[in-house]
Amino acid sequence: MFAHPVGLDFYQQAIQLPHYDALISSKNCPTPPESLFPFFHTDGLRSSVVTAYVNKHCNLFQLNTKNFLSLFLDKSNFKKFAITYYFGSSFNEKELQKLCLAEGETVARAMSILSETLSIKYFIDMFYHFNQLVDNMIDHLKELIPIITSYHTAHKTETLDILQRFISKENQCLIRKSVIIPDEETLISLDRQTFSVCYLNQSIIKSTSQGRKHFFVLGCDWAAYVSNAIDYRHVTMKSLMISLGHPTKIEIINELRKRELTISQLARRLQLARTSISRYIEDLLDELVIIKARKSGAEIYYRLNAIYFQYAKDTISKYLDDTLLDIDKLL
Repeated sequence: MFAHPVGLDFYQQAIQLPHYDALISSKNCPTPPESLFPFFHTDGLRSSVVTAYVNKHCNLFQLNTKNFLSLFLDKSNFKKFAITYYFGSSFNEKELQKLCLAEGETVARAMSILSETLSIKYFIDMFYHFNQLVDNMIDHLKELIPIITSYHTAHKTETLDILQRFISKENQCLIRKSVIIPDEETLISLDRQTFSVCYLNQSIIKSTSQGRKHFFVLGCDWAAYVSNAIDYRHVTMKSLMISLGHPTKIEIINELRKRELTISQLARRLQLARTSISRYIEDLLDELVIIKARKSGAEIYYRLNAIYFQYAKDTISKYLDDTLLDIDKLL
């Protein structure tokens, strides 16, 4: 039900979701009523109403089937959320209240706005029969849950493999900077956290925390998407000095400017012990200055991370520009 970074709904099939396709094609999987379209529709830019509502109100640490479904029993709150989701940018607070009360003229305006991008036939029940629509959705989810549970059971071995890859040592840096990004003082051990693997939305990567405890929701193909989620705000002048402020690291970078190299090759070129090069490589990997390019036998080839250097360039330029402005003020 969580949809980041790729939206998931019952009606659009443009996105390749093999597990989803396999599940809905099974003979026991119920077809969702078309009337539920407003709850599960996504335009690919944001989550569906149900996903967004669950994200806002659900405590993953306490999540189970019963309290998941109970989230929707407060129908008045859910309706207000759904109406705001679709019309919050077009109506003021007073008009949104009128929409929740299905006031005729305001509903007509809302329908006109929807008609520009969507078929309004799916939204009539949302305005006039919302409570019944919610009951229908809950009934549909009750039918789906045991089928999804059975599907997960059948993929237990794959689930364990997905988790092992996620918590592996070589992924620690990537996960820190793309999913949780804690400070050094709050680093966590991934193997001691709580996880849930999602097969319907293979690309989802979601994390929530309570103190030092984290709950991760992982798409079954998370690794293909996680590198796109890296937050390079960690690239500051201070981090640059740490990452690049050593002659050997600069030499390594200069060599990697020419071609992809292994630790053994770098050690020979720089006439340093392999253990010394390994230590510097680990530091550069940790700051994403370099990334693993490919593997050949037992050796790993490394290359420079172009995205990091673009952020580094911007950071240094801004620092120098701000410094020059400060100097001018003193003159």
